[in-house]
Amino acid sequence: MARFIIYCPAGLIGGHELMTMKIAETAVELGHHPTVLYRNDKLAKHIPRGVEAEKISSYPKLKETVRKSDPAFAIVPQGHILLNMKGLLIFKRLGVKTVSYIPTVYSFCVFGERFCNLKDRIARLVYRLPDAFITITDLNRENLEKIVPGKRVFILNNFFNAEGRTGHHAGRQQRIGMLGRLVRHKGFDDGIRIFRDLTENGNFKDLELLIGGEGEDRILLENMATKYDMGNKVTFRGWVRNSDFYPEVDLLLLPSHFEGFPLVLLEAISSGIPVIGRNTVGISGFLPDEWLFKNIKDARENIESVLNQYQAALQKVGELQKEFRARYSFSSFKRKLDFILGALE
Repeated sequence: MARFIIYCPAGLIGGHELMTMKIAETAVELGHHPTVLYRNDKLAKHIPRGVEAEKISSYPKLKETVRKSDPAFAIVPQGHILLNMKGLLIFKRLGVKTVSYIPTVYSFCVFGERFCNLKDRIARLVYRLPDAFITITDLNRENLEKIVPGKRVFILNNFFNAEGRTGHHAGRQQRIGMLGRLVRHKGFDDGIRIFRDLTENGNFKDLELLIGGEGEDRILLENMATKYDMGNKVTFRGWVRNSDFYPEVDLLLLPSHFEGFPLVLLEAISSGIPVIGRNTVGISGFLPDEWLFKNIKDARENIESVLNQYQAALQKVGELQKEFRARYSFSSFKRKLDFILGALE
């Protein structure tokens, strides 16, 4: 069985980090021996019981830990190729086979990133560092095979546990939720604009917006809510467990400009909540057309339609639960992970 390291120094905890912890937990169940190396105490709260873990505060300590454990390989989770790039360099320097666990493979210019041409040139070099990749979609695999032909690329789809709950939000004022890292590509600024348009021009003037998550854009978003005179309608919860968030809302708004694999979308559907999402990479393949939007007007009309016909929307949620359960089962995830870890050993 494989003995390996998962190097996860993330300062912010999102869906990809949580899936990384699920890899560690499932690997233990399969009889493998992962060790999670982390730097952020927030991540420590999410490390599953039974998974060996150690806090790393310096390079010498990391080097010593690697020497003692003698891992067959190291998995380095990356939101995109330039995130946790240092982790790739560290393990290459230590002579350890390095595996990038990456949910998104794209050109930075596709989504209008600042200095995107420079980032793309750097990314081309960084993609050469890993010895292998674990990604989550066929499209990512195709892109990786074009960028670094000859590298091993494995697909490990995220999984979906449908709880089958619907209609559990009655008895209080209707509330929209947005959940995730408060960073630019998540599009929460557009989400606030959509909410403003909905409450000013629609029939839901008493609607509330609940925002869960932390990130560098929190102050900007709070200022937006104040500027639009919506301070009494918009609540910033900060970091919150996803499972505690969903029962508080009636609809999830997903305005991300792109997603690798929309974990919150699947979780919301699992919890019986309709989702309105941007018609973009990583979202459009999961939702029906009438729940996708291209602009603020589309979003407002789609949200109004769902809230006005909520029972019909809940029936659609039930259909999606069945579909997702078949496509993204935990048993399939577990079987593929066991194969990947064995192949990397």
